[in-house]
Amino acid sequence: MKITKKHIEYYYPFVVSIGVILIVIFWLSNFPTFRAIVHKLLVDSVLTQIITIEATLFGFLLAVLALILQMNNKLVDTLKEFGRFKDLILFSKKAVYSTFVVIAFAILILLVKDLQLIKTIKLIIYYSFGFTFTYNLLVTIRFVRVFFLLANSN
Repeated sequence: MKITKKHIEYYYPFVVSIGVILIVIFWLSNFPTFRAIVHKLLVDSVLTQIITIEATLFGFLLAVLALILQMNNKLVDTLKEFGRFKDLILFSKKAVYSTFVVIAFAILILLVKDLQLIKTIKLIIYYSFGFTFTYNLLVTIRFVRVFFLLANSN
């Protein structure tokens, strides 16, 4: 299979997010200082701020999607002509869905972090949150970058 620019564009958020989580797991298991820093980041106030920011981002992404669907310019017509408009909508969906999942994981962490659960279950939740947060950051940047290209084309 030939790797094209389109494949890289689609899959780099997923691949980079996995890489980041693997690096974090390595650092957490080998460096106690890094573990202490991550533990301090999981306090209620930080998670609450993440929820607030992600909820705002969720609304912003939906508003931007509505703007894109209403745009009628030459670039949007060109995207539709070459079949890339569906890709743009897919990028938007991934950003919106991942934002929602980050919010759900942050709420889940707030609920379970003080409970007496099996350590493995907590670690799975924490690493899933980290992966989703990283993935969300990358897909949102990708989508907003494309949106600004469209906005500047007017």
